[in-house]
Amino acid sequence: MKGVFEVEHIKSKLEPIKETDAGKIQLISVDQIQVAKQPRSYFSPHSLELLAQSFRESGFQGVINVQSIGRDRYEVVAGERRLRAAKLAGLNAVHCLVGQFTPEEALEFALRENLQREDLSKIEEIEALLELLALKLKLERSRIIDLVSKEGHTDRRKSNQPKSVAFQQVEMLLKSFGIEIQTFRTKHLRTLALPDDVRRAHLERGLPYSSALEIAKVKDEKTRTGILKEALAHEYSVRDVQSIVQQVISPRLRERPKPSDRLRAIAKRLKTVETSVNHQAHLDAIIDQFIDALESLCKA
Repeated sequence: MKGVFEVEHIKSKLEPIKETDAGKIQLISVDQIQVAKQPRSYFSPHSLELLAQSFRESGFQGVINVQSIGRDRYEVVAGERRLRAAKLAGLNAVHCLVGQFTPEEALEFALRENLQREDLSKIEEIEALLELLALKLKLERSRIIDLVSKEGHTDRRKSNQPKSVAFQQVEMLLKSFGIEIQTFRTKHLRTLALPDDVRRAHLERGLPYSSALEIAKVKDEKTRTGILKEALAHEYSVRDVQSIVQQVISPRLRERPKPSDRLRAIAKRLKTVETSVNHQAHLDAIIDQFIDALESLCKA
């Protein structure tokens, strides 16, 4: 009976909302809402559970943007995360803002919504941008990548060769999202070639985008996997990762890393052992010896 009461308690918090100038907000059953392809492809289970718990305690917050796709059937345009959390929380219905969109309008709306909230990973952002460009310009994705790679190249731009209409359209759309064509060409498109394990680590385990690009430079799979595991385990900064990768791929730099870089890496590793009482006294003694030695060098 407690579970039934809790669901009824949650349902009672869903008060009707009046119409707005942007459209009509309705209370719609979660069973009537389906999800089409969205920019986001991964949702953190922990993050979803936190949002679901918030809904259980305070009721559903915000609205989900949907469009009608038939009698009593709706499709999510933006707000899939809230819909998932609502279902997880046991809600029967959610507040939705109902509108009507073309496929490219729906994708652009969802993409802009997610980018404003910084919800998208870099991989999801780039995949969605390419899909949006393809829809808007009626071009194949491969053609868009080819346009950016060739016409966006620095040598071509320096030669003052005229830009094609398609390239100018690509450039304008990217600028509307605050992205320069050179950044998209030299950095963002590299994301498409990320190894699967690095890609998953970025999407699912929070590996920073710049760290993912650095680790992907290591071609040997076994070495790359080792660096990836270490970077995730010790939460290395991008600078730490860059230093490690450089030691691997550049023979001239393989001798020894800078002392400051080594100290940063050591500090990361210390976090994994400093909570142990057994290690505390031994670590303190080592650190004291190091400080004494450093002070002697500074005085020399």
